[in-house]
Amino acid sequence: MKRPKIADMTQLELGRFRLLQFYRGARRQLDHLKYVDETEMTPAGVQKLNKLRLEMRTVIMGIRPSRIEKAGANEVLRDD
Repeated sequence: MKRPKIADMTQLELGRFRLLQFYRGARRQLDHLKYVDETEMTPAGVQKLNKLRLEMRTVIMGIRPSRIEKAGANEVLRDD
């Protein structure tokens, strides 16, 4: 089976695709941030780095791929 082209996707499929891209990008970014050497950074730089790490963790916790696959067109993704 061929991968669907973006032009051929419905709005729901496109939304799921973009959420998965965002999720994977956040995981990749968090993996790269593990290797940043904080000893050579200024305190302000370390603070920005920690804030970025927290944002990436929040994205990862907020977007679970299993929820994206099951979401319907009118469903709001939230944890109850």
